[in-house]
Amino acid sequence: MDFLSLDASWDCSIIVCCWVQVSDKLQALNDEFEAMTQKKKELEENIDVCSKKLDRAEKLIGGLGGEKERWTVNARVLGEKYFNITGDVLLSAAVVAYLGAFTVNFRQVAHSLSVRRTS
Repeated sequence: MDFLSLDASWDCSIIVCCWVQVSDKLQALNDEFEAMTQKKKELEENIDVCSKKLDRAEKLIGGLGGEKERWTVNARVLGEKYFNITGDVLLSAAVVAYLGAFTVNFRQVAHSLSVRRTS
């Protein structure tokens, strides 16, 4: 073997070794690119799902806004009825106690007269 052929085979070995290293590095980069592309796709899908959930939540909150108003009105009305319930029961007991001894016709006439006076 002469020095030139040894040097040429040495250069060829270095080139093959560098080519293998570059090929391995390229494969690693391709694998990383594929993984990042998959992660990007998953994140885009997640963004789509989250935006749909946000839209549904906004619609739900908007629908419940009217419910809050309705419940507030109902709570106020029930509070007024609760405040008046003692007087209503007392008045009902007095009417039954007083008109219970009279005939049905008399009770109906008395009731209609009392309704006219309160209106």
